[in-house]
Amino acid sequence: MVPRSLRARVAAVLAVFALLVPGTAAAHVIGLSLGEYAMEGRTLRAQIVLRGEDAAAAVPGLDTDGDGKVSAQELHTARDAVLATFFGSLGVLADGQRAGRRPAVRGADG
Repeated sequence: MVPRSLRARVAAVLAVFALLVPGTAAAHVIGLSLGEYAMEGRTLRAQIVLRGEDAAAAVPGLDTDGDGKVSAQELHTARDAVLATFFGSLGVLADGQRAGRRPAVRGADG
């Protein structure tokens, strides 16, 4: 049988060793997104702002060159898919009628 004091010393050494061994951690970049919605008369104005990487993850094929970024040309080319993904099911009923929509897609440069 191992004496209690020896077990306590071994446990203490192992605890110190565990604290001294370097560890690694990994994380993904936090997506910055914003949704702003306002009624303007009978029209719903919705502005959804996403990081390009987040938009590319949501819209298959958006990042056509695979560089991890969404260019203005890629955004323009995939305009219909972007609108369908982010605005397709978005709507508001006003007085029992669906509010009008004026979809627009803009890149980071406006």
